[in-house]
Amino acid sequence: MAAPPPSAHKQTASDLILESYDTETLRRLIAQSRSILRDRGLIPDASLRPRDTPTLTQSDRLAIRCGARRFACSPITLAEEVLRLRSQPQIVTLHPREGPAVCLTPLLRVHWTRRTGTVLTGTGHLFCDFRLAYRWSVPDLATGEYVLLQPDGQPARPARDNEEEPLRAFARVYGAGFVRAWDDIPQRPTATALRIILAQAAHDDTPQEALLTWCLRAVARRLEAMVENGALVDQLLSQPLTMFTLADLLRPALRDVRMGADPLSVAHTPHAGDWYHRLLRAIELFLVGTNLIAPDLETNPVVEIPLVHLWQWYTRQEQLASVRAQHLRAAVVQRFGFQEIAWQEGRAWVKTVPRIAPDTSRYQVPEVLKKQPHVLVTDACRVYVNGQYRCVVEGRSADLPQADQVVRRLFAVATAHRTRIHTLTKDLPILEQLFADSAEHRLWPLLREVQSSMPTLH
Repeated sequence: MAAPPPSAHKQTASDLILESYDTETLRRLIAQSRSILRDRGLIPDASLRPRDTPTLTQSDRLAIRCGARRFACSPITLAEEVLRLRSQPQIVTLHPREGPAVCLTPLLRVHWTRRTGTVLTGTGHLFCDFRLAYRWSVPDLATGEYVLLQPDGQPARPARDNEEEPLRAFARVYGAGFVRAWDDIPQRPTATALRIILAQAAHDDTPQEALLTWCLRAVARRLEAMVENGALVDQLLSQPLTMFTLADLLRPALRDVRMGADPLSVAHTPHAGDWYHRLLRAIELFLVGTNLIAPDLETNPVVEIPLVHLWQWYTRQEQLASVRAQHLRAAVVQRFGFQEIAWQEGRAWVKTVPRIAPDTSRYQVPEVLKKQPHVLVTDACRVYVNGQYRCVVEGRSADLPQADQVVRRLFAVATAHRTRIHTLTKDLPILEQLFADSAEHRLWPLLREVQSSMPTLH
């Protein structure tokens, strides 16, 4: 008998005997068919029908269906999360000392494709067509970061954006460390300082570090203006000119910001080759040991220090970086297991376990430190724990050599004194682990060793 044709062995959908399937099997087949059709965009998602979600607009439903595919969740789950966030938004409120507060919201879901991203904010806003910053292939947003909110609750736009177009980028993005550092501030800044901090803060900056950076840039801009209008020439020619103070350089920019100017428009990023970089260095060393958050810099006398005194203080600090201070720093570094490394444009002392291999190049050091716990003190007296800046300010300023200022920061993290520093409270487990091998060291024997090794200078 001849074999049946090949087509006889094939069974099409019309050949299925649906009457032979039970009810549950039929329901499963229908559900699978609808899922395939929804994934291919041939039918809308039945769970997001207008009659079932009256509070969502048609554009909301389209965004939720798109976001659900990218977040790998069901549309109804994402819709419920959006509605819950809109009724109970997650908002962090930054209260200044006076004036209106500023609000931030976290990014709860972030997904990136090759060119665009999808973002869900803590206020229930879902954006499906975010673009990467510039032309980089690495995403510029991540879950857990925070974005600035406008007074109407919408995420703030960049200044160049057209309000009529869909939001495609955030005005500012802050790291979670910025929000944690804000919670640790014992006293709130003024409204002017808050505007400056929000405009200047980089991703991982703390409020104190952002304000310090802006002050230096505002001073740099003012010094350039003094060159342009001839004020410095008058000084060189011994013409009558009021003795300039740090307040004279800083307060004009503070006043402009208080009157509504963009904080970044009144500041200038200095370069290492600028003629005034040594004067800026003197000002930085003064400000890094000053609490800039608590006082109102526009009225507080803390910055009413003549520039000539600052310069004399700075040159004296350079001269006072004597053999004794350098020997003491070397002894402290050796006693507590620090390593001296090249860091950015200067040097620093790091304690990490395991120690950095001697043959590690300066370009490999940052990558090595990212992979293990560490504490780092720079030559500019800045302290970083696991890459996060920690504000360690002396309660009372002291006219000490710069090397001794570094030693004070080394002692602050390496000894039990760290338990009395508020900004290091959350870092105590890491620091105690790093310095477990030197917990029994005492300072007086160390000082005697340094004293005995020091030559007598005349």
